[in-house]
Order: sequence, then C-alpha cells, then structure tokens
Amino acid sequence: MPHPGTGYGLGLSVADRSARYVMAIWRQAIDIYGWAVVGIGLATVVRMVLDPWLGARVPYTLYLPVIFAVAAFRGTHAAVAAVILGVIAGTVVVEPFTSDTPHVLGLLIFCGVSTGIIALTRQIIAWRDQALAGQRVATRQAADARVMIDELTLLIDAAANHGIYFLDPGGTITLWSHSAERLSGWSMREAIGRSFDLLHTSADCLAGKPQRVLAAARASGRFRSRDVRCRKDGSVFIADITLTALFEDDGGLRGFGLVMHDVTDEARAAEELQLRERQLRSILATVPEATIITDSAGTVVSLSGVAQSLFGYAETDIVGCDASMLLKSVSGEAAVNALRFSSLADMGPQHGVARRADGTVFPIQITVGRAAVGENVQFTGFIRDLSGEAATRARLAALQAQILHMSRVSAMGTMAATLAHELNQPLAAVESYIGAARNLMHRHRPGGAADLDTALAGASSQALRAATIIRRTREMLARRDIEFVHEDLAGLLVEAKTLACMGAPGLAKMIDLEIEPGLGAVLVDKIQIQQVVLNLLRNAIDAVRGAPVRKVRVSAVARDGDTAQITVSDTGRGLSSEEQVHLFDTFFSTKANGLGVGLPICRTIVEVHGGRIWASTQAGSGAELHFTLRRSERGDERCKHLERSMSSTTTRQFAMPSG
Repeated sequence: MPHPGTGYGLGLSVADRSARYVMAIWRQAIDIYGWAVVGIGLATVVRMVLDPWLGARVPYTLYLPVIFAVAAFRGTHAAVAAVILGVIAGTVVVEPFTSDTPHVLGLLIFCGVSTGIIALTRQIIAWRDQALAGQRVATRQAADARVMIDELTLLIDAAANHGIYFLDPGGTITLWSHSAERLSGWSMREAIGRSFDLLHTSADCLAGKPQRVLAAARASGRFRSRDVRCRKDGSVFIADITLTALFEDDGGLRGFGLVMHDVTDEARAAEELQLRERQLRSILATVPEATIITDSAGTVVSLSGVAQSLFGYAETDIVGCDASMLLKSVSGEAAVNALRFSSLADMGPQHGVARRADGTVFPIQITVGRAAVGENVQFTGFIRDLSGEAATRARLAALQAQILHMSRVSAMGTMAATLAHELNQPLAAVESYIGAARNLMHRHRPGGAADLDTALAGASSQALRAATIIRRTREMLARRDIEFVHEDLAGLLVEAKTLACMGAPGLAKMIDLEIEPGLGAVLVDKIQIQQVVLNLLRNAIDAVRGAPVRKVRVSAVARDGDTAQITVSDTGRGLSSEEQVHLFDTFFSTKANGLGVGLPICRTIVEVHGGRIWASTQAGSGAELHFTLRRSERGDERCKHLERSMSSTTTRQFAMPSG
C-alpha cells in the first residue's frame, strides 16, 4: 500500500518535504554564517592567549580582520553577524562590559570601524564586479572585432579579380590587400608607402591623370572609371576603378579607399559580342532572305534590309511592333496561333501569305528558329518570297553555303585551339633543350660534348613528341583507330612527372608520387594519357604558385578490382562550387589566360579509355582531380575484348565533322 500522505506512493510526504526544506535552510545558514562564528571564535581564542600581554587593551581589534574577510567572501549579512558576535565575545569573554567612558568609546569605535569596513568592502566588491563585467565586455568586443577583422580580411582576399587598397590624403598607399597583390603582382611590402600611380601606365603618369583622379574623388566623394592598369611584370589589364574619399566627422579628409576590379575578360567578351553582333548584322544584310528577329513575346527586335525592302517598312517603323502585322495567314499544321513566331519555331518550313505596308499580299515560305540569348529566347524568321521561286532557291543555296562555311571556320578554330594547347608543353621543352645546348656550345667546357648530346637528344625526343601529337590529331580527323597498348602505370606516371619537370628541375621536389604496389598495366594510348597527366600537373603547379605550402601529389590506387584511380591534388586555393560544375566545359577556365580546352580534351580522352574524370575540393587543402583507367593483364581474353571495344569507341568519340 502507498505510504500515507505520499499521493499513491509517487512522492514524498509533507513531513519529509518539510524536513528537507529545513535542512536546506540550515545548510545555507551554516554556509553563510558559519564563517562568522568560526572566525570570531578563533579570534577570541587568540585574544585570550594574548591576554597576559595585552590586558584590557584593544579588546576588539582582532575581530576587525575577521569582519573584513567575512564581508569579502560571505557578504554583508554574515559580516553584520560577525560584528554582533565580536561585540558579545569582547564584552563577555575578553573584557566584561562596564559603563565607563573608555569602554563605551572603544565599543562605539569598534562598531563604527566595522560598519566602515563592511561598507568599504561592499564598494570594493561592487567595483570589482563592475571591472570584471567591463573586462568581459571588452574581451567579448575584442574577440568580436578580431572575428570581424578576420572575416573582412577573408572576404576581401576571396574577392576574385578585385583588388582593394587604401590611400592617405596625398595618395600614398597605406593598406594593401592580398587580392590587390594577386591582381597586380606587387607584394604588400613593395606597395605600402608608394604612390598609388604605381599601377598607372607611364603615359597616364606623364599626363598627370592620377592627380586629377584624386582631385575628382575629393571633390565629389567618389570617382568611377574604366581604364587600363599596369602590373608589376609590365602586362596590362582593363579595370573598373572605384575611388571613394573617406572623411572624418569634422569633415577633414582621412584618405581614400580604392576598389579595382579586373574586367579584362568581360571587356573582351563585350568586344567580341559587339563584333559578333556587327558580323550578324553584316550577314543578315547580305542574306538574300528577309530575316526578322523577335523576342519571346513576338515583338520585332531587328529586321534585315531585305525584309525592309520586301515589306516596305523602315526598321524604325517596325521595331517594337508585333510581328503578326507582317503575316496575313499561315497554312498547314501551324495555322492555329501561327501569326506568332514562337509557334512556328522548330516546325520546319511553313507556307503562308504575308502583308506589305501598302496592304498588298504575297505568298511566302517562312522558317523560324529559336536561340537562347542569356536568359531570354529570341526567334529568327527567314522569309522567302515565293513570287520568284527560282531566285529564292538561289538565295537559299547561297545562305546554306555561308552557314556551312561558318561551321568549317568554327571547327578549324576549335582544332587550332586544341593544337595550341597540346603542343605547348613539348615545344617549350624543345626550346629549353636547345637553349641548354647553345649555352654548352658557348662555354666550350670539358665534358660539354656529352651534355650537348644529352640536350640535343632531349630536344629531338620532344620534337618527335610534338610530331606524334600532330599525327594523332590527323588520325582523329581521318576517323582512324587509336593504338591501345599495355603500359605499366607506374612507369607512365614517372615519365609524365619527368616531362612536367623538363626545364625546371626544382619542380621535382614539389611533386610527390604515391603509387600503390602491384597496380600492374593499363590498356591505354600512352601519349594521350600522358597528355592528361601533364595537363593536370601543369594546372596543379599553376594553382600552388603563391600558396603558403606548394605541394603537388600524384597518387594511383586500385579501385573495384579492375580499375585504377589516379588523383592529382594540390595545396592551392581549391575550387568553388560553380567551378566544379563548369570545370570541364569547353572554353571555361579558372586561369586569367587559360584557353579552356585542356580539361574538356582530358575528359574526352579518359572517357574514350573507358574511364571517367571528376574534380573535388577539400576545405583548406586545395583541389583534387581524379580519373580512372581499366587495369589489364597481358594475354587476358578480357583485355582483347577491351581492346576491340575501346578501338570502336575511339572511332566514334574522335570522329570530327567533315568539311
């Protein structure tokens, strides 16, 4: 049965709760007032011991340190209790109380001094608590300030293609960010203390442009411009400049803040876009068909001169109007809603009737295509006047010839970029070897003949390598099979490292090879796989330039029994999420002067070899690029099948468009 008063036996009885409450109060009282009792007691004992020497003098003096200690560590209430206990002990035990003046005066002095000690102790404790609180606030604010400074520094340094620095009122550099260092090539030590015309071209300096820029920013508060700037190595770039004047509260000029954004790529892209637009307009002007371009809503954006002549409208009269005013009807499957170009897109040639500005109509054939321009969609309509069918066919043939020519030019441009990228390494090695040979010839030192022979042999080897790359490219164009052979993976990687270090022996210490024992052979085209490894190594070496730790690691391990995974990692800045998504896209590059064709070529080569390639990054540890190859054993039937399948795959993958 439950204990009486416990509420079904689930809680304590009222008596138990009361007892616990009383015990808690006693513990608290003992903790607070126990110090007073013990301290006064000890002081009384000491006073009694010293009584033969002190007599009736200073009966309360030994209690004052106790009162101070109790007030400091146990608070005011315990200190008051200590005073009361001291009075009792002093008047009863130490020196019996008498009503004579000295005794009463000593007691009053003791009480007054004790009160002063308690008040002073409370004030000291309050000051201490206030100081500690202020210290905590200051510490927290300092920590927040350090975090803010670190975050701001990281934000400034992480701003790609942005250089940020500060100037004093006279234009002298006082603060130089790491991003400005990367952008300009001038280190912080070199830049601070120099005039900000450091990055101006000599022509701008002679013309006094830096001083005019400072004056304009001082007058208006901010000055923006797009101008050419010069790096430490003499190269130039196009930058958007924002120079902001910084003022004190009293209106005095404190200095300037300057943000420099490298827009070289954007400027070139805009220039190329304008060039393409001019080319497009030139093409549209020469196309024998009437060409009309509309947006997704059907509004006319542009029309060719032929279209103006055909319909009798000037471009200024028709641009901004709905294209349906040019069409009277369209027959066939596109008759419903066909007066909008968007409904005719991707449907092939359609026949209909068009309307001129004077109201006359004529038969036409219209073909509409769509094109994505950024986030917008445009539709281009090619309109043939069927009134003269023979002339129209001739114009269409001319248009097709021009389009085919543009396709061939585009294909040749892509191939030229590919050859330029792939031949760069062996030709650079040839140049290095020949330079070494010339130096040896000029020195005429003993034993130089052997070194000269080695250098010339290396140059010959690299020249043959360049010739091999050209031959492979010709094979790809001719749709011929690529030669797959069994190659020792470890030896292939060691040779690739040697090629990467050609002409720069110091790179060998930077590159570490970690190859799992027993990997064996892989079935590959040696030249192509070495091109992949060389490309990844060159990218990794470029990535660690300027990094605090410059290391590149090439590792090879077995994966899933018959697959070898090769990883090239570096200690550079790593890859952003956007860069990982677009890294293998054609003409996308993370380097300012990159062609953007190396990694797409690597992906094609690896996929042709039956593997895959991908990129990853680890916070604070740089980028990692991985690709896989199929392991093989000589004479294995599986390998023979692999050779046949890979050869046929190669033919399909590397087949280039004819013409």
